[in-house]
Amino acid sequence: MSVPRRAEEGLMCPSAPHDSEDSLVFGVVTGVDQTSVTYLSEPVPESALGVVLPDGVEPTQVFRFTAKCAEHKCRHFQDCKCTLGDRIVKMLPTVSESLPKCSIRGHCRWFRERGRAACLRCPGIVSHETRVSDQIAEVSTPPDLCKTKSC
Repeated sequence: MSVPRRAEEGLMCPSAPHDSEDSLVFGVVTGVDQTSVTYLSEPVPESALGVVLPDGVEPTQVFRFTAKCAEHKCRHFQDCKCTLGDRIVKMLPTVSESLPKCSIRGHCRWFRERGRAACLRCPGIVSHETRVSDQIAEVSTPPDLCKTKSC
């Protein structure tokens, strides 16, 4: 799978599960105490990186994944938008003063819906953290409301 060339081909999720059928690595997690994501120049399949992770290390501890947005199949999608992107912008501080170089921005659901504000927080998003703060737990919890299916 490659990043869509046109918006009509679908938006990309910047926090996709690593085991999605079409998932691609678009960032590498760096740091120990203060983690951050460094973006690749283009998304690639995890297998193309030639990295064998040690036992007990989850791919999401090392990489950020993207895939076509699952929309209604995703627990964060409601009222035709990504509620995770909304919560990230509302609840988390910025971690970057300028837009990071990102290979999926033109097709990113968070950028499309929340703009620059999402990008300034995105490098701080790690899908798998060993020490989860109460704030991160709250941000990553989807709303308990019924998902709307009419977009």
